[in-house]
Amino acid sequence: MTLVTIAHADRTELIPLLFEHKEEIRRHIVLNDKKEDDRFHADALVRGLGRLKKRYRLKYTIQRIEVDEDDRGEILHLANALPADGPVALNAAGADLALTTMVGKALLDRGGETWAYDTQKASYNRIGASTCANHPVQHPMKLDDFFDLMAIERFEYASIDPPFEALSALFGDAGRFFRVKSWLLRRQYDRLESLSRPMRVALGRLGLYTSYRSISKDAAARLGRLFEAYVHDLAQRVGFDDTMTGVTLKFHEARRGDQSPLMVTNEFDVMVMHRNRPCIVECKTGLNASTNPLEIVYKVDALMDFFGQASRGLVIHSHDGERKGNLYSDTLKLRASRKGITILDSQKMGPEHITRALRQTFL
Repeated sequence: MTLVTIAHADRTELIPLLFEHKEEIRRHIVLNDKKEDDRFHADALVRGLGRLKKRYRLKYTIQRIEVDEDDRGEILHLANALPADGPVALNAAGADLALTTMVGKALLDRGGETWAYDTQKASYNRIGASTCANHPVQHPMKLDDFFDLMAIERFEYASIDPPFEALSALFGDAGRFFRVKSWLLRRQYDRLESLSRPMRVALGRLGLYTSYRSISKDAAARLGRLFEAYVHDLAQRVGFDDTMTGVTLKFHEARRGDQSPLMVTNEFDVMVMHRNRPCIVECKTGLNASTNPLEIVYKVDALMDFFGQASRGLVIHSHDGERKGNLYSDTLKLRASRKGITILDSQKMGPEHITRALRQTFL
């Protein structure tokens, strides 16, 4: 079959159906308006289709066509020239209305279909000249599938695989964790030796404290990575479609004029993929002079912009209660929720608390 896709800024509305029907599509046609931004997104879509084709050894062709969305005659000429040999469908959720309407009508008149994906429900409508049926997605994407189709470069993520039992021993009780953290950073060996043997064994298995007067030189940084691994392990147990931790991604950002795209690199503590929706988790422990809750929320909001309107974010910030009241004000939490960001601001970080936040935010 032939799939005609109209490229636009939020490609996350388009790529789920490219993946869902990857095996049956034999010809991809990517349409875009002649505007600079639309050209950029069409280029990215073509690159993404090429990467998906290589990953799964698929056998489709890719054709790119430009048209002026304000020129009715040009659109109609293009629509009537689209292939008629075999099934054809239009993939255009969120695209320009004029272009979608005219191309869609031409395809419907020739027995084709228009497909409309719903990012909230992970389903899509298949609309024919006299039919309309809703179909749930049967083949949800993994994170690497999403990165491929979005033409996002992923570096090998910094994977560590500490035993979950040791992570739970360290992080399951916030009060104990912050005492241990303070003793590690202040190198208070006698206090560490006063811990129970199971706790000292757990610290050893995590590479933090292996014997008397032997503390990891990078204990502060390692504690942060271990907390991310703890949250990631809990996310895996929830049953999302895919999860990663310590992910570094490189994005191509469009720029005006003839300038080449700007390359932007960002790191993500934990990423979750569920029902074709990419989501991020920002993990924080403790407070210091530079802790700024507003900046943390703004950072998560900015990172979510890379993943489309359906993306969600979760900030897990555990602290030891030295500051009275919540670290994040009710007003800030409300503003964050309107952006699709949930904040777990608590002195409690046992498995049940974090698991509940993960489920409520992303399921």
